[in-house]
Amino acid sequence: MNPSELIAPIPLLAPSDVPSAGSERAGLHSVIKRVCEKNQLTVNDVFASLILPQSGKPPDRLTKMNYQVHLINRGCLISHRLISQLHKLVNIPDLAAYTLQEFTELRGIGSIAVSRDRKWCPECFDSDLSAASGSYDRLLWCLDDVQICPIHKVQLSKICPSCGSGPFRVLTGRDISGHCPKCFCWLGGRSVILEESRDENTQFLFWQTRTYADILDHPLPSRLDAGQGINDSLRTLIKEHFDENYAALARAIERNKSVLCTWLKGNSLPSWRALIEISYVFQIPLPELLQGQYDGISISTIRRLPLTSITRLIHPRKLPQRKNVTDIRAFLKKVEVGELSSLDTLGKIAERLNIDARELRRILPVEAARLSTILANRRTHSRKRKLEGRERSLREEVPRAVLKILNTGMQPTRRAVHRTLSEVGISIMRREGPLIKEIVQNAINDLEKNSGIK
Repeated sequence: MNPSELIAPIPLLAPSDVPSAGSERAGLHSVIKRVCEKNQLTVNDVFASLILPQSGKPPDRLTKMNYQVHLINRGCLISHRLISQLHKLVNIPDLAAYTLQEFTELRGIGSIAVSRDRKWCPECFDSDLSAASGSYDRLLWCLDDVQICPIHKVQLSKICPSCGSGPFRVLTGRDISGHCPKCFCWLGGRSVILEESRDENTQFLFWQTRTYADILDHPLPSRLDAGQGINDSLRTLIKEHFDENYAALARAIERNKSVLCTWLKGNSLPSWRALIEISYVFQIPLPELLQGQYDGISISTIRRLPLTSITRLIHPRKLPQRKNVTDIRAFLKKVEVGELSSLDTLGKIAERLNIDARELRRILPVEAARLSTILANRRTHSRKRKLEGRERSLREEVPRAVLKILNTGMQPTRRAVHRTLSEVGISIMRREGPLIKEIVQNAINDLEKNSGIK
């Protein structure tokens, strides 16, 4: 099938069935790869010709496959739009089952974090060789916090063992299930086995992975509002273990007391990572915390989180800074009159002011818009002057190169002119080809008039 013929939706062959339930289910991105393999098409062909042009207006759809394509596994709006287009192309029932809809349908919790990079278990790929379905990527591997395969107890890989390339995006232009998108070698065979009793960090990683796997194997009630259950569980923990001391619970879960209070008041939603850390600290299954079941709280214990698992301490949150609007306005005025010529974009100005460009536009919207227009005109004028200077330089050097080539008895071909110019440090760009041709012809005509050379 010629990819250029993929203009209107046409039926595609469906691949062999893969698990669509439990923690062993395939991810939606893996289903797309298998559809492409079954129809002998590349992922790029299907996305560029069939899916992206019909996913809505450009502001509302995926415009670059390698930018937000990992979000298709989350079960969000992007997933639903992609699924609606896939249903027109291939007959696969209930494509939403290959997404994380169990997590996104729960209310009272922050959005689930999906990994932008690809991860895989080499042992799972090896076991897929003897299965009728063939190799496929598990949906569990798409979760950002999952680093271990719960079945084989090995660390998930991100680097190709053959060529050393990686990490890769979840979907690439030319993708084959179970193979490296760079060298197309098999990704199975080599794995690092982890022992759960090795250290506290490994125990936490196993707990984290098994929690996600259990929710996929035994989904919680649909449309469950977990906010009330989390609130009741936290208040019960404070009462049972800390004698109504909120600060003690905050210290136990490595959070500020203010963060804990915003959760209890309903002003913010706890993330999945925070809830898993709470369930690990008290050794209570997460589904019990989400549903407000108190049976496990009465017999729960307290343990510390491993320091290596607290990534927010490695990258501490930047504290907000006071912004003097008068000083910022005076600084922008200096840039506007040209005193700081090196600052030619709002991004550089914001970096000098140690704030974000969006924050700068929010604080002084009128001044920022006017300055943005001025800087754009300056950049345009600067590029124009550079092009004019470049053209003057070529009109001086190319005739000299032509004369030098003719004196050696050779013809001033394009390659000869480019080689001669490179000797004096001038590199020719492709778009300058017509200009070089014109200058060479004019130089030859001038030489013929002055010396009678034919």
